[in-house]
Amino acid sequence: MPGFASYDPMQIQIIFGGNPITGYADGTFVEIEFDEQQWNKVTGADALTSRAKTNNYAGSVTITLLATSSGNDVLNSIMQKDRRNNTGVVSLIVKDSGGRTIWSAQHAWIEQIPTQAWSKETEERAWTIATAALIGNVGGNQQLVA
Repeated sequence: MPGFASYDPMQIQIIFGGNPITGYADGTFVEIEFDEQQWNKVTGADALTSRAKTNNYAGSVTITLLATSSGNDVLNSIMQKDRRNNTGVVSLIVKDSGGRTIWSAQHAWIEQIPTQAWSKETEERAWTIATAALIGNVGGNQQLVA
């Protein structure tokens, strides 16, 4: 029997330093990427293949907001604190409340001020947040049958 699933972008929650971030841009508004592969593969001349675990769970999260979003103020405030006195390392949570995907990092910081542009349209601000270690789960939104 075919399944059914629902996804609602309004159920994506991003919490940075205990502050909910809102005002996402249209289209892709959050991306999570690891710095390295989990495993590196090597195949020798005699076709023996080996793998080595990297043990590097550092990554980055890019959040794209509308230029008008108050989320820019929250992120800018944390970044400015980090520039002044190195206190901008905070926790990060990205969660799909309508599904089973959740990612978190205890040590996350803003890498740099986003590129800014202005035009007759509402522009976007892409904030890149670096993390020391991302832990979490890639899950779906389809109801699981027991």
